[in-house]
Amino acid sequence: MKSIFLAGLVALSASPAFAFTKMSSVDWLRNIRHGVTQELCGPRSYIRKCTTIGPSKCTPEVVSALDRCVAKMKLPEKIDPLNEGVEMGSQLGQCVGRRVEKTSKRKLNFNESMCRSVE
Repeated sequence: MKSIFLAGLVALSASPAFAFTKMSSVDWLRNIRHGVTQELCGPRSYIRKCTTIGPSKCTPEVVSALDRCVAKMKLPEKIDPLNEGVEMGSQLGQCVGRRVEKTSKRKLNFNESMCRSVE
């Protein structure tokens, strides 16, 4: 599961929307927060297909996990989205994945390959 979160956050942090030199950590986090909920709570996401977290609870769960993870990090004042942003996105993805995994229960949905292959 962590690899799915990791891939989503790394992709978001390195996306063309972030492809300019440096941005404030506040702006970077705002963009990550907006994008991560869409990426991780979409109808085809791991969370929705393989856990008991439904659509109405997914966004608050992910935002809560993201906020707790960010509180543990020391962010620089400015972030280069293609360098530090990718590394920090990776760290956040792992942290969010662990937190959501702890609060959710896996569905027994073996028809979905993503549910079988992630442990």
